[in-house]
Amino acid sequence: MRTYKDLALAEEEGKLESAILASRNLLIEAPTGSGKSLFVPWFLSRHFSGRVVVLQPRRIAALSLAQYSAKLHNEPCGKTVGYQFRQDSCKSAATRILFQTYGNFLQELLHGKLDAEWVIFDEYHERKADMDLLFAHLLKLQSAPNDGNVKVPRLAVMSAKLNRSEMENALGVKCLELGHPLYPVQILHQTPAQPTSIVSGVGLESEVVRALRTLYRNNVWKTTLVFLPGKAEISRCHTAASEALGNNCAEFLELYGGQDRETQDRIFEETEKPRVIFTTNIAETSITVPNVSGVVDSGIERISEYDDSEKVNVLRTLPISLQNAVQRSGRSGRTQNGCAISF
Repeated sequence: MRTYKDLALAEEEGKLESAILASRNLLIEAPTGSGKSLFVPWFLSRHFSGRVVVLQPRRIAALSLAQYSAKLHNEPCGKTVGYQFRQDSCKSAATRILFQTYGNFLQELLHGKLDAEWVIFDEYHERKADMDLLFAHLLKLQSAPNDGNVKVPRLAVMSAKLNRSEMENALGVKCLELGHPLYPVQILHQTPAQPTSIVSGVGLESEVVRALRTLYRNNVWKTTLVFLPGKAEISRCHTAASEALGNNCAEFLELYGGQDRETQDRIFEETEKPRVIFTTNIAETSITVPNVSGVVDSGIERISEYDDSEKVNVLRTLPISLQNAVQRSGRSGRTQNGCAISF
């Protein structure tokens, strides 16, 4: 039975103890696969009596982390560890570690609810509007005069890659560099046959098939994550890869937001069978798909932006940031040597 002490970050416990004695807040940079999303909440729950709220950008990440954390406690969800979303929650008065999405936590604040001694901003490199709004609001609470009647939480901000100087100035603490990459990841750049067309989606299927063939021929063929911008691209690339490589080559699966729980849970089951999982950036952070040896990164994502000229939110396909690229490639270095191909 695995425990929290088996996580890579456990060896850094002494640094964390010194940090919480020296400052009110925490700023942590630790590589993907080090276990920060599990170990830091557990560590804080052992050193403080109040609830530790862990905020995640996506529901599937918060749910999978809560379930895995409960297993490390050797308990079902809803006791020491729980989760809470807009229409789904599993918690109790005894819950010490609560996983939520940023959006759900923001809605609670708008209704005047705040029950946390620590609030952990996980995967903060994504810097979405609700994340920055919450961060600014809680920092303002910390700096405001308080007669003791208002419960103001301490803050921990974490990611594999952060804008350190900006965050150090905001939090008033030095960034803790914890952990080390568990396994080496070879990064390969695949020059597209049509260099200017990937963002538009033209030629995306053929580039994915090329990358998968490279991994297959070099025996990097356990579980492969293929990062794509949306469901339409996932469907097209899934079809193209299964036709080009054959269904006997691997099991082809899809992972994106809005799937039913049973389909998503299947992807997190341990298996030795080769698999190719076509996914959006939902698998980029905080979740661990078992046995990943390879990553194929299209280098793009689809995001919602406000179009001031049209006065509406629009979906745009854009290149990802360096921080996102690091997160994606790091999915393959968690349990074994890995290889990531980007284009």
